[in-house]
Amino acid sequence: MSTSNLSPSITVDNSGNIYVAFYSDDSISGLPTPPMIKGDTGPKGDTGATGLQGDTGATGLQGDTGATGLQGDTGATGLKGDTGATGLQGDTGATGLKGDTGAQGLLRATYSLSGPQISATSTTFVDALYFPWYQTRYSTYTNGVLIFNTNIVDRTLSVQVLDADANILGGPVTYGTPGTKIINFTNPPGGVDIFIKVQIRKTAGGGTSPIIYGSTIEFDTI
Repeated sequence: MSTSNLSPSITVDNSGNIYVAFYSDDSISGLPTPPMIKGDTGPKGDTGATGLQGDTGATGLQGDTGATGLQGDTGATGLKGDTGATGLQGDTGATGLKGDTGAQGLLRATYSLSGPQISATSTTFVDALYFPWYQTRYSTYTNGVLIFNTNIVDRTLSVQVLDADANILGGPVTYGTPGTKIINFTNPPGGVDIFIKVQIRKTAGGGTSPIIYGSTIEFDTI
């Protein structure tokens, strides 16, 4: 059989074996396929040489550290001036004298005895006005005064103040002209509750009887 019309078939298996087979273009039908011829394994190439590693560059020189500059001297501390002398404090003014307390003015109690006008028609003393004396309340009263207004025409008027026991406390005083009159009297003696009464009379019969138009009594109080 001529090999001029043979076609090669190359196969490499998993182990690296190479198989070469030749097939004829005019192969006879029904003939078995010839076995593939295993070729020799080619030589393995050498491993390339490892490249040379360059030398490490030399470390550069470090410059010297500059010298530390000199520090200037600290300036001298200035002198502190003397503290000024403390000023003298003036003397405290003398305390003014306190004035004396003024005496308390007298208080006055006033009671009205006014009523209808009273005529002095009798030539003997008769009771005309009354005032109740309450010892517990009035014992500190002093300087009693009876004040009244009267009309006198041609007959004079006599007035006196006494207590219920007929002790004369003020008067009798006789008046010959009209106007407002006063009689001073003292407190009832004995220090008991009693009444004070005012008695009046005209000094002569006939003529025009004197008239009293109103009256009050006053006391100084402590």
